[in-house]
Amino acid sequence: MDIPKLNIAVEKAHWSHADNFEGGECEYIKSFVHRNYTIGYHTHSFYELNIVLGGEGCHYIRQMSCLAKPGCVFLIPPHVQHGYINKSGLDVYHMLIHRDFIDDCFAEFKNTEGFFLLFETEPYLRAHYNENMFLTLSQGELAQIKQDIDVINECEALHNANLFINAIAKKILCQLCLLITKQSGIAGDHLQAKKELIGVADCLNYIHQNFGEKLPVSELADKLHMSRSTFIRQFTKICGCSPHEYIQQYRIKKAREYLKDPTKTASFVAQECGFYDASHMRKYLSAE
Repeated sequence: MDIPKLNIAVEKAHWSHADNFEGGECEYIKSFVHRNYTIGYHTHSFYELNIVLGGEGCHYIRQMSCLAKPGCVFLIPPHVQHGYINKSGLDVYHMLIHRDFIDDCFAEFKNTEGFFLLFETEPYLRAHYNENMFLTLSQGELAQIKQDIDVINECEALHNANLFINAIAKKILCQLCLLITKQSGIAGDHLQAKKELIGVADCLNYIHQNFGEKLPVSELADKLHMSRSTFIRQFTKICGCSPHEYIQQYRIKKAREYLKDPTKTASFVAQECGFYDASHMRKYLSAE
């Protein structure tokens, strides 16, 4: 497919929480649809769920691009550059997710396989692998999500609307976590590429859930029944870095997140994130 380049100027290149959330009680979700959607590269400080409701276009995530068609699901993490080009009536649903929603309303799902696949693994792979092999809803699944979106819109005029909106948003995200778990995060007909992606997705999912433990590359390769050299080659091809580099990058990312909590000491964070001690952790943090 001939995918046009995304050379579109934007009035605002970064959207913060303050730009979208007014600070009302339990205001964790913003929900809306953009019709004939086109937007240049931009980032935001919150998670954003996009579901293509109709039409066709291209979605750009960092330097990768893929077809955006009805049923395509995109979960864009904070500070990841992305944008869209409308080719034919591209309608995109947006769910903006406040950083506190995950901890306050979705906390029990944070350690499930589906959560890591939806919020961590697939977004990383999409930003590094240019294939249309990811979560896509069937017509029936999309119709069900559309009904929930309509209910969210109906709730906006109610007293205590945010409580109802949060509950429906949680339902939608739980449903997507379940679907992506069933699909192993990947769908498609390219058998060899699909097999490689499933293997790397499984590995990333394991790393995301066990990043505080020792993760020898040889053991990761054994889990996928690959030789060490084949595993490193396939991982690097898909992710753009070696398994060891990815593990260190992910540990640094999680350490920075944990250190924002004033109740967590540097020693505790270092231990939780797989570093030898606080000094070892600071060495990596300062090198970033």
